[in-house]
Amino acid sequence: MNTLKISILLLAAITLFSCQKDEDVKPATNPRFGVAYVQNIDASGVEFAANVFEFGSEEILEYGFVYDRQINPSIEKSDVVRAVGKPGQTFELKATTPLANGPTIYVAAFIKTSQD
Repeated sequence: MNTLKISILLLAAITLFSCQKDEDVKPATNPRFGVAYVQNIDASGVEFAANVFEFGSEEILEYGFVYDRQINPSIEKSDVVRAVGKPGQTFELKATTPLANGPTIYVAAFIKTSQD
């Protein structure tokens, strides 16, 4: 009799967990990309790089990097290097502004879409 009760409970548990509704996964509309980093620094400037994980479904208008000695650089207040169009899976841009080696420079990548 104990075996029958265990079998019924096991069957009920399997049925309960197998009947859970699957969630609909919507495709991303916004691009998803990695952290910006400094690729190279030399006398002619500094090269920034980032990786794109997913482009999303929105039209990409431009991409680039914003950098500053202040934390949280922004397009409105900081130095910007940008390019028009859709980047490759990895994108790199060079800022020709000479940056001194030593002080911390904060950098962020951005991708501007048509649905800003």
